[in-house]
Amino acid sequence: MPRAVKKVEIDMNKKAFSKTEVCLIIGVSMNTVDKMIKLGQLKALKVGVKRYVIPSWCLDAFLKP
Repeated sequence: MPRAVKKVEIDMNKKAFSKTEVCLIIGVSMNTVDKMIKLGQLKALKVGVKRYVIPSWCLDAFLKP
């Protein structure tokens, strides 16, 4: 039986996004976001020991061609 798809609304006017929100915005997996951060393709700020946040200007720069 297929899993139900949840509709999630993300406020695009936020100053920063979690990795989970970025996954939903650009349509990739968490592993892909982790790799993009590690390779420097997507800039992120480390908050604490394991948590990253992606500032909105970094996401904008990534999404622009």
